[in-house]
Amino acid sequence: MPLPTPPDLPILPTPRERALLILMNPDASIEGFTAVVEGDPSLTAAVLRAANSAMSWPSHPIRSASEGVVRLGSVAVKHLITTSLIRSQFSTIEAAGIDADELWRHLLGCALLCEVQAGDDESAAQTAFTAGLLHDLGRLAMAAQAPTRYRQVVRAAQEGVDARVAERDLFGIDHAEFGQQICERWSLPDEVTEATGGHHEAGHGVNEEVSILAPSLPAEGLTLARSIISGLGIGDGVRRPDKRDDAAENHPLIVGLGGRVEFMDAIRWFRESTHGRHRNVA
Repeated sequence: MPLPTPPDLPILPTPRERALLILMNPDASIEGFTAVVEGDPSLTAAVLRAANSAMSWPSHPIRSASEGVVRLGSVAVKHLITTSLIRSQFSTIEAAGIDADELWRHLLGCALLCEVQAGDDESAAQTAFTAGLLHDLGRLAMAAQAPTRYRQVVRAAQEGVDARVAERDLFGIDHAEFGQQICERWSLPDEVTEATGGHHEAGHGVNEEVSILAPSLPAEGLTLARSIISGLGIGDGVRRPDKRDDAAENHPLIVGLGGRVEFMDAIRWFRESTHGRHRNVA
């Protein structure tokens, strides 16, 4: 068997790096977010799609990025920008055999569940959302960088092999460890970096409760979010859960977000706004 080939750390283009720094700044103004959106046509399109969607119910068509930012509010715009940046950075993962739609449902669902655990602190909520969204960053980067090799990981996982074992065999590192290295390279907050590296560590299951995603325990809330998402029947793009868990659908976090239907609608809203495809698959 050939020796594993380590992946290269992806480098963010300078405009995207600046955008992430603004997003992680709790003191950034609405004008700062507007400048980021207006400076990138794909972000402008995402904001306009979101602001004009049925879920947003605009009283009149939103035609400019600045109007869309005001209509959606800073929290939703931060989430949309973060999601759009990452999706555009790793837009070619299907060649690796990954179910991209499933993976993005998984990531966005985890992001929303992490956010709600953070409570009313807007800065903590943004960090929590980002941790949920980026926890499989290493998988995205591996799949985009070496699709032929990662297809072997997917094939092994679907045959019952732990995906991380297959990743280490083929890349010399698993996606959690690699994701942590990427977060460090991109100077993301420590809470996001720790959650990304530790999201497969033992933690709370779907039948246990975590009241908040505390900065000192970022991976704990993420572990709970991943358990709930799996219990809803949503896989990670590599392998789907063997069965659903009724406890997930009735979990207080899902109930607090309006129940399964509203939760899935929120995931669909983010997916369609940040990708431009309007398929009813969530």
